[in-house]
Amino acid sequence: MSERKRAYEMTMKMIRRPKTDAVKRLEAAQDQARKSKRMIKKALEAIRLSKPYKRDEDVGARPEVSQKEWDQWMG
Repeated sequence: MSERKRAYEMTMKMIRRPKTDAVKRLEAAQDQARKSKRMIKKALEAIRLSKPYKRDEDVGARPEVSQKEWDQWMG
């Protein structure tokens, strides 16, 4: 076997070593955490959207443009 081929095979063994059980468990836990976080985010968004829209009393109580000005703009 040539030196070059043997060096290539050794390099590939170092790069592609199998994952240990601990790494697999960690990746599974991280995946589960991402899924849970996404689910909670969607649930909070659904709750937020289900609530009626409310304005402050002072915002929107007075129009920024008077009816007369609005009528002038609209023609």
